[in-house]
Amino acid sequence: PAKGGDVVVELKSEVNAASVITVTDVTGKVVKTANYNLVAGSNDINVNVDGLSKGIYVISVKADGVNTISKLTIE
Repeated sequence: PAKGGDVVVELKSEVNAASVITVTDVTGKVVKTANYNLVAGSNDINVNVDGLSKGIYVISVKADGVNTISKLTIE
């Protein structure tokens, strides 16, 4: 669980690719978006969660036709 600041999304990519990171709340409302350039190999993406209310969110990373989804809990 996060309490504010940045959370780190660890992601492996087989190719260099532009990606879109989207954070949505439980109702499906988009609360944050960001663009990030992935490199082939391991990537650590910092996502700032300051200003998000306590609750459960979904982080989606879309790149090169692949959508990776993770759950995020804010305390």
